[in-house]
Amino acid sequence: MKYRILFLLIAALFIMSCHKGPVLYIFNWSDYIDPELISEFEKQHGCKVKYSTYDSNENMLTKIKSSRQSFDIVFPSGDHVSILIEAGLAEKLDMSKLSNYAHMDPLLLEKARDFDTNNAYSIPYFWGVTGLMYNRKYIAPEMVEQNSWTVIGDKFFDGRRKITMLDDAREVVGAALITAGYSVNDTSQEALEAAKKILDVWDVNITQFDSESYKNEVADGTTWLAQAYNGDALQ
Repeated sequence: MKYRILFLLIAALFIMSCHKGPVLYIFNWSDYIDPELISEFEKQHGCKVKYSTYDSNENMLTKIKSSRQSFDIVFPSGDHVSILIEAGLAEKLDMSKLSNYAHMDPLLLEKARDFDTNNAYSIPYFWGVTGLMYNRKYIAPEMVEQNSWTVIGDKFFDGRRKITMLDDAREVVGAALITAGYSVNDTSQEALEAAKKILDVWDVNITQFDSESYKNEVADGTTWLAQAYNGDALQ
């Protein structure tokens, strides 16, 4: 499994903005906030929320770079926090207005500094893991009980095209790096070449790289094995 941290990246403080009456623009992953909660928030703070969603960090980044619309709150994964900061697409937090910031877990804040050196632009929001989920109707448990990513390249899947991986380069390449015996953060030429060899083997069995379709397709048998975010797998 790979650990993953999702961040709250804020360009304008949302509660203060809502009290002044303007529209709050939020850009988040799909299925992360109950629509009823948004309605409750609007009533409580007397504002309007414009809520948009995306299914991959890459799609999120492309829209932010190409759109004339600005977002007040964005929810990138850790590595894309760094990208947004370096591209000048994020504003620093006003810590004086974050009354609950003192209750953040120090260990999470320490991990977050890998992507945001001084915790100046972002707040850890969710964290979890990516792993593999499968349909037991088509795959025997003993095939996956090794808890190894190598099952993606198993000869059992030759020609079946029943595997999907996430539309998330860091997660896919990270899984290959782990399989090759390297750290997920190793960017050396040696490590990346080893990961590429593994990805070339896996690619033969992979139907698509998609972060949405597997949620239904594993259950209905269209996909037998899928790299998944743990929250989606639980659902």
